[in-house]
Amino acid sequence: MRTQGRDIGVESSQASPKAAAGRLFGQAVWHQHHGKPNEAVKLYKQVLELQPDHAEAKRGAAVLRPFAMG
Repeated sequence: MRTQGRDIGVESSQASPKAAAGRLFGQAVWHQHHGKPNEAVKLYKQVLELQPDHAEAKRGAAVLRPFAMG
């Protein structure tokens, strides 16, 4: 679907790595704030696969790693 020259409903596989990393980072922060460290660490790791220099994801993963099981 197109609206004013922009695609609406683009599949996540078509999103840029930076956009995908931003979405994953937001999800990781949500999980962290809601007491779900395992899920947050997994998401932070996914962010780092897309953007290895993402400082906030590095910090989030490092801070939560002792609390995550598995």
